Amino acid sequence: MTGQDRNHDREVRRVEDALIEDIIGRSDEEILAEVREDHGDIDAAVQRLRGLITKALTLVAKKKLQAAQAAVREARERSSALRIIPGSFEVKKKLLLSVIARQPAGSSPLTLAARNADELTESDVDGILQDLQDLGLIDERGNPK
Repeated sequence: MTGQDRNHDREVRRVEDALIEDIIGRSDEEILAEVREDHGDIDAAVQRLRGLITKALTLVAKKKLQAAQAAVREARERSSALRIIPGSFEVKKKLLLSVIARQPAGSSPLTLAARNADELTESDVDGILQDLQDLGLIDERGNPK
């Protein structure tokens, strides 16, 4: 931003502040008189203003919805791009246990998974193997790195 841009922004803020002070300093009657003078029917002006506010709120809500939908799409694309190691549940489970066995004793939270290995579902095993891939401990085939 150049010095000229900063000066322009400063001047705009000064004008905005002056307008706000002018509005705040007026009585309700003065404001209503000005609306009558500019727009005639106060009720019609209020309805127009409400319509503008409703339209603005609707646009903001639509933008938020679009952003949320984009985030959901991205999450779906990421989850569908998971590199699940091929093989049966038993093969994957054995692979997980072998990775755990290669870790130094007591140095890994993976020992918790080993203790609960009988209770793990295929989804649990896939998730742990995916985490191991993300951590760089195994490749996409389950081979140690």
